[in-house]
Amino acid sequence: MKKKPLISIIMGSKSDWPTMEHAAIILKEFKIPHEIKVISAHRTPKRMNEFSRQAEKRGIDGVDSILSIAQMPKGIPVGTLAIGEAGAANAALLAISILGLNDKTINAKYEKWRSSQTKSVPLKP
Repeated sequence: MKKKPLISIIMGSKSDWPTMEHAAIILKEFKIPHEIKVISAHRTPKRMNEFSRQAEKRGIDGVDSILSIAQMPKGIPVGTLAIGEAGAANAALLAISILGLNDKTINAKYEKWRSSQTKSVPLKP
């Protein structure tokens, strides 16, 4: 049986996949159940509306477009990350770290991963 996704990777076009794939790679490495969807607010507004309405019931936190995130009003905090491959990977890592707050198994994997990142940095060039 497939596990219920904890995270949705959403992109506006299939051409975004080469970038967003980096989020999926990190989530797979941590064995975090996730789903991948193409949902364009401009070209598939009904699909976007349905996804948005069902996300909270399904246990998925919503994240808006980069411009609306960057222009978020006071009182609506969001984790804003870089764009591109680094941003996609970091978005997955941020989501994993948040899930780890309530899941000791996920947190242990995340802490082990962070430790391996630290050990990979040499003391000297």
